[in-house]
Formats: sequence, C-alpha cells, structure tokens
Amino acid sequence: MRYSVSTNTDFDNAILDPQIGCWYMKQNVVAFKGLCQVRADRDTYFGGEESRPYKSRVLLDPTWRQLFLLAKKQQQATKDMHHDFFEGFYDTGKDDHSAHSRNLPVRIINLALGS
Repeated sequence: MRYSVSTNTDFDNAILDPQIGCWYMKQNVVAFKGLCQVRADRDTYFGGEESRPYKSRVLLDPTWRQLFLLAKKQQQATKDMHHDFFEGFYDTGKDDHSAHSRNLPVRIINLALGS
C-alpha cells in the first residue's frame, strides 16, 4: 500500500503534505459515524484466481487510521496489488441487519483504492 491520500476530504480535518502536494486526513479523526462494515468483491481481473471477497468486522465510528489498515487487509484478500492508493471511501447506501448480532443496521461501505 503506497502513501495514503484521501480525495474524499473534509479540508478542516486534513493536512497538506507539501512534499507530495496532496491532502491527507489526520489519522485519529472519525471517518464514518455509526456502525459500518467494509466490503469488497472478489476481483479476478486484477487479483487473479486466488482473489477472494473481503468483509471487515463490524466497526463503530472508524477513524481514518482504521480504514487505512483495512485497505491493506482488503488488498491482501482480493490480491489486487494494482490499486494501492487509499483514496477514501464511499457509502453504498445499503444496510445489512444480519452483520450485527442484535440485528442493528450496519452500513456497508466500500474503500476507494486507486492506482
């Protein structure tokens, strides 16, 4: 995973790195409020036949640092080493009640990884 940058940036919580000319999020800032789970489909085009889907544990108010770490785990699961920049995340708009032991709504988010 290369340098973590975010294009999904709240500039009040971001820092400009003059060496690379990019904004990045302060790692201890909450990225998503509420219950969520990171998911990614299997990708045989970039990950080959050994690619498998990724599903994180259920998270409550994950920070940018937690999402950075999950991006690495997702990359290892899907075997997609081509997309190795963490660019942010996007909300799928879908909840999964079966992901939580008490059937609470868990928002499904996808990480935006670029090349």
